[in-house]
Amino acid sequence: VENIASSFYTFSENYFLQPDNFMLEFEVGRGDKTEKRHIHFLDSEGILEILNDNKHVHHISTAGIPDQRCKYVVIIYFLLQMADAIKRDKVKNPIYLNFDEIRNLLPKVGSEKASSFMDELAKLMGRLLKELRNSGKGVTSDLFTQEYFKTHPELTGSASSRHIMKCSLEDRKVLIRDFQWTKDRIELMESLQVGECFLE
Repeated sequence: VENIASSFYTFSENYFLQPDNFMLEFEVGRGDKTEKRHIHFLDSEGILEILNDNKHVHHISTAGIPDQRCKYVVIIYFLLQMADAIKRDKVKNPIYLNFDEIRNLLPKVGSEKASSFMDELAKLMGRLLKELRNSGKGVTSDLFTQEYFKTHPELTGSASSRHIMKCSLEDRKVLIRDFQWTKDRIELMESLQVGECFLE
């Protein structure tokens, strides 16, 4: 019972975890010149507004969330809501998703039990990105990493193509193994200079 009860503590520590009907407003201004404004949470309506806004670049960050599992909840929720909006034909414009240094989000993990949830989330995220890409609605995503060998294989495996730049020795070993490169391909990779790349 204590383990179940402790799992609810996150709702008192992370105020962004609220039901869809949660409303919060604050006053702006001073004296008689005040007005009330609503705080927009990342609910299904707010996400749809973001997806249909083609005049701005929206940067969604989890940097202010200290709990790693809460970070995953936010990202997976956003992708699930996006997939649902696309299925319901509510998205009017092509979508470009940019994940900067994906290794920091889902690194490669060992066999330790504590990291099993990361394996499941990596599989879910990889599947969602594939579904979004194959939806025919113009969804493109770029996953960037400077350390391929430390990135979860469920994510690297979900990509349809890869831009290979100058790599570390560890990355070279993993890439050669994963893609079974021939001698010509290996020599091409080893000849790359900073700023050069080839498409895999």
